[in-house]
Amino acid sequence: MGRPGRHADSVRNPEPDRRLERSFLAGTTFLCGAVIMVVELLAARILAPLFGTCIVVWTSVIAVTLLALAVGYTVGGRVADRWPRPGVLYGLILAAAASLALADLARAQVLVPAAGLGLRGGSLVAATLLFGAPLLLLGTVAPFVVRLYTRGMERLGREVGMLYALSTAGSFAGTLVSGFWLIPWLGLARLLACTAGLLALLAGAYFLGVRRWVLAGAAVVAALAWPAVAAFRAGAGPSRGEGWQLLANRDGLYGQLKVCEFGGQERRMLIDGINQGAIHWPACTPASRYVYVVEALAKASVPSTGSALVVGLGTGLVPNMLMGLGMTPEVVEIDPLVAELQSAFFQAPGRSFPVHLADARRYVATCGRSFDLVVMDAFSGDSVPAHLLSKESFAEFAEHVNPGGAVVLNLVTVVGGRNPRALTSVLRTMREVFSTVRPFCWRRSEDEAAAVNVLILALKANRPVDIAEQINQATGPMAWYVQMSLGNELAPAADEGVVLTDDHNPIDVFLTESAEIWRRDILAGESLEMLLR
Repeated sequence: MGRPGRHADSVRNPEPDRRLERSFLAGTTFLCGAVIMVVELLAARILAPLFGTCIVVWTSVIAVTLLALAVGYTVGGRVADRWPRPGVLYGLILAAAASLALADLARAQVLVPAAGLGLRGGSLVAATLLFGAPLLLLGTVAPFVVRLYTRGMERLGREVGMLYALSTAGSFAGTLVSGFWLIPWLGLARLLACTAGLLALLAGAYFLGVRRWVLAGAAVVAALAWPAVAAFRAGAGPSRGEGWQLLANRDGLYGQLKVCEFGGQERRMLIDGINQGAIHWPACTPASRYVYVVEALAKASVPSTGSALVVGLGTGLVPNMLMGLGMTPEVVEIDPLVAELQSAFFQAPGRSFPVHLADARRYVATCGRSFDLVVMDAFSGDSVPAHLLSKESFAEFAEHVNPGGAVVLNLVTVVGGRNPRALTSVLRTMREVFSTVRPFCWRRSEDEAAAVNVLILALKANRPVDIAEQINQATGPMAWYVQMSLGNELAPAADEGVVLTDDHNPIDVFLTESAEIWRRDILAGESLEMLLR
């Protein structure tokens, strides 16, 4: 007889090869668990420029993720029973990688038509078309790995439990690493392509190990090519269009930030497509109208030389305006990228003010100071920081307002149309804390529903404020807007809405109507090419 070959050796002593296969399968479980969470986070962020990041969008993304995974678990289990071979599993993973790469290529072709279906329908359709297939294919991995990993095992429960633990640990790691570091560092398109490339590399490693040279080569080429193509597309995309020029485009911890210039005369900061403030350039004067109403309310309610805390930096409109009045403002802003872009593109020459990078409630609780005026200007997006709109939050801010001081809150919400629960709830909550709460808006409540700026003046002490004087003194091109706003004080019943607390705060649900109307107006007024850039 001849000497036994390599196949005979592996049959005679199969345990080392079996251990290697199980280790590879365990690593596959961990990696695919991580990728599922990366894809879920990316899905919400990719939809954000056209649909925002309100609760409706997150609901759509989570629902599509759960349904796709459920179908994937079912399909994966049946395929694993019929073809229990590792090559089939890694073929499915390679297909998942390809579908992720296609999701980036088809993003604009899917998002633009889906935007016409409204916030709920559009976000659900877009999430399904872009991410349903890759999530379904990733869902096939778990039952397939269990089928391959546990062949011939007696202690099945322990081993399956370990695989589930590995998958969950991967999801934990993927969530933290992508949310804390990879999204701000790589951006959405590059991270999506790198995730696809990582899956392709995993499949390629398996095919290389079993000497399937053609499949291994194709997977490795794809793993290298997809990130390269994404990087090229990100750098080669249009930086200008009809009437607009993109000055900066960054993905941060709290959204996608853009700085755009229109006609060489106006600059805006957009976060997930929402205008966070506009200035006339290079004059650095406010182009956003609500700032002039904030100015009038500040003049009417606090000393011109007082101190002020501004919650939310945006383009720096409010603190620059307060400095022009003679006040001493400081700002608390949670997003360091907002501060960076504001300083680079919007700051008026010769003016500066301190910016504290922190959560506003945490900062107020630890600053040890009181202010004559607090301007809460962090609610101009369709995903609001709800923890700032609770009774407990208002009480904390009230503690740091001087006895004769005031709070001015800028809330973008629905006025008119159906019951404006968001506005009435915020007003009712503020009345639990402040002696005087007065909302002003240029739109009348009986008008058709519209998402507009409502400026709310709240006073610690019940004292007179001469609004009529500010109406009479209004001058300049925005005088009409100030006069209409201050002349239109809203008067909802005191018992309308609900009291918002840290324990029960449905403000994000109440603001869904505002988000739908606002997104509709944004898509009608902004360049889709610019939003998708």
